[in-house]
Amino acid sequence: MFRTRKTKDILTMSSPTKRVSQRRRDLTAAQSSRQLLLDLTTVAVALAALAVAVLRVMDYVRPATLNTLEVSDTSRVSDYSDFAVGQRIGAPGVPVTIVEFSDFRCPFCARAATFLRQVLDEFPAEVSLVYRHYPILQGSDTAAAASECAGKQGRFESMHDVLFKNPESIGSKTWTQFAIDAHVPDTMAFEECLKSDDSRLILARDSVAAQVLGVSGTPTFLINDLKVVGFHGSEIMTDLITRALHDAR
Repeated sequence: MFRTRKTKDILTMSSPTKRVSQRRRDLTAAQSSRQLLLDLTTVAVALAALAVAVLRVMDYVRPATLNTLEVSDTSRVSDYSDFAVGQRIGAPGVPVTIVEFSDFRCPFCARAATFLRQVLDEFPAEVSLVYRHYPILQGSDTAAAASECAGKQGRFESMHDVLFKNPESIGSKTWTQFAIDAHVPDTMAFEECLKSDDSRLILARDSVAAQVLGVSGTPTFLINDLKVVGFHGSEIMTDLITRALHDAR
C-alpha cells in the first residue's frame, strides 16, 4: 500500500525558488561560522605568542634568584679564612665574614657597597666586611691607595664611603679634598703617604691574593667559604648571607 500526498501536503511544499534561497542562507551561515572559528583561532594564537613574549621579557628583567644563579658564579673555598686580610669594617670574630675584592670606580661595586652598609647596620654583631683591592678602571688604583692612607689614620671606612658615593669626582677632585671629606685628621701625613710605596705594597698583596682566588672581575665576594662572582642584587645576597649565618650557628 502506498501513502499518497494529500492536496494540503502538496500545497504546503516549498517551491524550488524557496529551496534555493534556503540553501544559500545555510551556506552563508556555514561560511560565517567557519570565518568566526578562523578569527577566534587567530586571536588565540596571537595571545599565546604574546604570552610567550611577555614571559621571555619577564625572564630577562627579573632579578636573579637562587634557582637561576649560575653554578659558575659560586664555588666553595676551603682556605677562605686566609683571604680575610685587609681593611675590616665591623667587629672581628663574628660568625660571617664577607671578603670583597672591589674597585672604587666600579658601578656594580658601588651598588654592593650600599647593600653591604645596610647589612652591617642590621647585623653589627654577626657580619663584618674585609675590603680588598682589585683596581681595574682608570684612576681606581690611586683611589685604593688613598683609602689605605686614610686607613692609617683610622679613617678607611669613611674614605670608603666617600669614594663610593662620589665616583665621578675621582680624577677631578684633589685627594686632599677627599681626605678632608673623609675627616682624615692629618692631611699632610695623608699626602706623604700617597707619595710613598706603602699603600702600593698593599695593592700588590691584594693582587696576588686575587690571582690565587681566581678573581677575574669586580665585585667578587667570599661569604665565609662561599665564593660569589658578581653582585646579584639585594634579595639574592641577603639570602646567601642568611644561609651563611644559619650554617655558622
